[in-house]
Amino acid sequence: DRVTTGVPIIGCPDYSKLIAYRAKQNDVDLTGRYYPKPLKDLVAKVDPASLVQGVANPFIGKKILVLSGANDTLVPWKSSEEFVRQKLSVGSPGLKKVIVYEGVGHECTERMVQEMAGLVADFAFSINPTNCN
Repeated sequence: DRVTTGVPIIGCPDYSKLIAYRAKQNDVDLTGRYYPKPLKDLVAKVDPASLVQGVANPFIGKKILVLSGANDTLVPWKSSEEFVRQKLSVGSPGLKKVIVYEGVGHECTERMVQEMAGLVADFAFSINPTNCN
């Protein structure tokens, strides 16, 4: 519970969806040596897309800012969109803000840095020093 704010930039919270997209793009079969069962099992256990299913959702009450480029071909927004928009629940008093930048590829832009800095500054100024450990 110590982590209260997260800013994934060019990230994909659904590794299974991302790897399936990449496999399709490269005509790779996701069975056997390319995606072995132990790796599938690990992904199912620790991937954020699987963590939100159930009562122990680690994102409840968190502040999450998602920044992505609409033209990213390496980590395409469509691999993250369903999870971020429909499954990522932060509850109350959580905050979820999603910005997908048109014309931006697989990069962290100055606009993304400014947006992230704004969230960090807002968070820093909202800390009650009497509650800090």
